Amino acid sequence: MAREFDTQLRFGVKDGATPGIRRLSAEFRRLSQARETLGLRSERHLQREIQRTQAAYQRLARSGTLSASEQVRAYDKMQVSIARLRQEMAGAERQQRSWLKGTLSLGSGLVAGAMTLRQPITRQMDYDAHLRKLANFAYRNDNASVRETGLKVIDQHIRAATRAGGGTPGPAMEALEIMLRSLPKEKAFSYLPEVMKNATATGAEPKEMALLQNAAVNFNLSERDSRIALSGATTAAQHGLVDVPLLASAVPRALEAAKSAGFHGRRGYAQTLALFEAAGSVAGEPGEAATNANDLLAELSSTNLKNNAKNLLIRGKGVDIQALMTQDAKAGLTPLDTLDRVIQLADRHDPQTKKLRAELANTRDPEKRANLEAAIEGRHGAHVSTLLTNQQSRNAFYGYERSRAMFRQLTDEVVKQFETPEGARSADLDFSLVRKGSQFQLQQAENEKIYATNDAVAPLSSVLGDVAESGARLAQEFPGLTTAATQATLAITALGAAAAVKTGADLLLGKGGGSLTTAAGGVLKGAATKAGSLLKGIPFWGVV
Repeated sequence: MAREFDTQLRFGVKDGATPGIRRLSAEFRRLSQARETLGLRSERHLQREIQRTQAAYQRLARSGTLSASEQVRAYDKMQVSIARLRQEMAGAERQQRSWLKGTLSLGSGLVAGAMTLRQPITRQMDYDAHLRKLANFAYRNDNASVRETGLKVIDQHIRAATRAGGGTPGPAMEALEIMLRSLPKEKAFSYLPEVMKNATATGAEPKEMALLQNAAVNFNLSERDSRIALSGATTAAQHGLVDVPLLASAVPRALEAAKSAGFHGRRGYAQTLALFEAAGSVAGEPGEAATNANDLLAELSSTNLKNNAKNLLIRGKGVDIQALMTQDAKAGLTPLDTLDRVIQLADRHDPQTKKLRAELANTRDPEKRANLEAAIEGRHGAHVSTLLTNQQSRNAFYGYERSRAMFRQLTDEVVKQFETPEGARSADLDFSLVRKGSQFQLQQAENEKIYATNDAVAPLSSVLGDVAESGARLAQEFPGLTTAATQATLAITALGAAAAVKTGADLLLGKGGGSLTTAAGGVLKGAATKAGSLLKGIPFWGVV
C-alpha cells in the first residue's frame, strides 16, 4: 500500500511541479543525506571513540604490567588520540552548523517567496472566482464551452472599462453584475465604461451608478439618451444640495414612481432630478431631501391622494384629481403640475382666504399685515395638508413651490445635456479634470500592475489548484495523510517557537534548549511516529 501511495502522490504533485521546485527538492534530499552522514551520528561516533580510548588506557594502567616510562608513553598517546578525535568532532559540528545555516536560508527563502506570492495569488484567485460567477450568470443559457469563452470576454470588458473610465476591477465587476441582472449582456458590456467614467468623475460608487443606469433604461429613454442620463445627474447635483452619490442611490426608486405617475421622456427624467434639488432647498440635510422627494413622487399616483382630493372643496365641490391629471397630461403637464394647480385653485376660491386678502389690501400697520399674511399661509397649509397627509411629501412640495424658478431652470439644464455633444457634457468635463490628477494616474498604474500580476500568477494558481485537487483525492483514499500533515505542521510550529529563543543549530544539536527544546522534540517525535510511512517518501516540495 505504501508503494501505491508513493506512486499516486508523486504523480499527482510532480506532474504540475515547476523545474525550480524540483531543483529545490533535489537539493533538500542531498542536504538531508549529508546530514545523515556528517550530522548528529558522526558526533556520537566520535564521542564513543573518545570514551573507548580513555577506557582502554585506564584498563592498561590498572593492569600493573607497564613500567613507569611505558605508562607515560601510553598516556601521551591517549592524549594525542583524544585531541585528534576532538578536533575531528569540532569539524563535524562546523559542518552541521554550515548545513543548518544553508537549510535555514533555504527555508527563509521559501517562506519569503511564499509571503511575496500569497497576496497576488489570492487576489488572482478571487478575481477568477468572480469572473466565473459572472460568466455563469451572463451565459446561463449556454454550454460550458461558451461560458469558458465568456469568461475571457468579461475579463476584457472589465479591463477596457477601467482603462477608459477609471476605477478598480472589483467595483467594476460589481457594477457589471448589477446591470447584467436587468439588461441584456451586450448592453451591459457597452454601458460599463460610461458607468465607470461617471463614478470616477463624481465620486459615486460604480454599483450605484449601475443602478441609476438600469433605472434610466427602464424609464424608457432611448439607448442614446440612457447613456447621457448619468451626466444629467451630474448637472442636477451641481445646482443643489443633493450630490451625485446620493442621487445615484435614491433616484432609481424615484424614477419608478415618476414613471407610474406619468412622467416620461427627457423632460420627465429631468424633472425627477430637479425635484430632489428643489426638495433640498427646505430640507435639513441631503438624505432628508431625497426621502421627501421620493415620498412626494410616490404620493402622486397613490389612492390616498385621489381620496384626499375629494375632501378639498372648490366652489363647494370635491376635486376629481385623477381626471385633472389625465387632462393635463394631454397638454404635456405632469401630475406635479396638476397638484400645484389644484392647490392654487383651492387658495383662490377659499372664502376665508379671500376675506383675509381683502383685509390685507386695506391694512397699513406692519404688525397687522404680518399677522394677516401668517393667517393666509395657514389656510394654504391646510389645503396642502388635506391633499398630502404625509409630512415628507408635504415638505418636498413646499420645497418645489418655493423654488419654482430653480426647478424650471434646472429641468432645462438637464434636458440640455441630451443635446450637448460628447466631451462637453457635465460628467465629461468633470472626468477630464479628475483624470489629470496624480491619484487617478496612480490608480491606473496600479490596475495595470494587477492585470499583469494576474496574468503572471494564473499558471501558478492553476498548479496550486491541481495540487489541492490531488491532495483532496489522496485524503479520501488515505485518511491518515491529513492527520500526518497536521501533526507535521504542529511539529514545525513548535520548532519555530523554540527557535525564537535558541538558534536552530543548538536546538537540533540538543544543546541548551531547555523546556522549549524538549517540547518541540516531543511533538516532532510524536508526529514522526504517527505519520510513519505516510510521510516517508513525500517530496519536500510536495509538503510545502
